[in-house]
Amino acid sequence: MTTMTEYKTCPQCGFERAVFDMDCDTGESTLDCRSCGHSDVVERVVTDGKITWRHLVAPGFGAMWHGHIDGGSWQANYLHDEDGVIEAERWLRNEMAAGKIAPAHI
Repeated sequence: MTTMTEYKTCPQCGFERAVFDMDCDTGESTLDCRSCGHSDVVERVVTDGKITWRHLVAPGFGAMWHGHIDGGSWQANYLHDEDGVIEAERWLRNEMAAGKIAPAHI
């Protein structure tokens, strides 16, 4: 399996470092904007030996980045609607209050 990763410009917000990944063997691809949360996915679907393609686009409502208090990797959550933003805020406040998430200092 060969994959390619590069930066592309987000079609929603213009952020120049949206991450584009493509599987060179299957032609499947994803574009995720780390700034606004826009997501664009092209999936290969095989049904009864026939190949079709599914193109899914989710508008971005923001991106939430957080790291655990004990270090480790950062995690991104891409938000796609108002309810997702409200739920992400509730989750983040609870995790910070419990001392599990460190505030970012960028």
